[in-house]
Amino acid sequence: MRKILHIMTLLILWINLSFGQSLDKKYIDSWVLNTVPNSMTGKNVLYIIEGIPLNNDSLNYELSKFKRSDIISIHYIGKAYANSLTFCRPLEGIIIIIPKGGQSKRSIRETFSQAKAMYPKPDLKTTADIDPEKGEPVLIIDGVQIDHRKYFDRFNEIKLKKIIGIQYIDNPVNPEIFGANSVNGLVKITTK
Repeated sequence: MRKILHIMTLLILWINLSFGQSLDKKYIDSWVLNTVPNSMTGKNVLYIIEGIPLNNDSLNYELSKFKRSDIISIHYIGKAYANSLTFCRPLEGIIIIIPKGGQSKRSIRETFSQAKAMYPKPDLKTTADIDPEKGEPVLIIDGVQIDHRKYFDRFNEIKLKKIIGIQYIDNPVNPEIFGANSVNGLVKITTK
């Protein structure tokens, strides 16, 4: 019986590893630090998922119930705004994690419309290097960063009804990870 239990445990672990990495604090913190300048992570930051504040002691356990691919967006609220909210302890920031199904259709529609304006039709096809002055944010669709020469075409291929989540970060993100257009922010889209 014990041998069967061990085999079942190993099988479950193998299935979890094979079909998607589970979410953890390290992944969330890395995303925040790379997309929000001057952000904070750690014990004095409140993590919220599905509208529920998470206890630091059980944070990784609660996050492990989700896969990384389940997350639509991660928002950071800085100390200035966090201090205006009433909590038992002073906060350095708040991290709000939105899983699939957690973003309203109205929010998706409004963010999509706002992001669409950021990807105007290019004057002519070019293979030239990125011109950060152009103002196009980095585009990530279903976890894949899109080549800057294909921004307009790929963005316009997306049908609004297929989008289950969209995040628009209008401040600069980490150029070491996202490239030259990172100064213009980032648009992350998750589709069905």
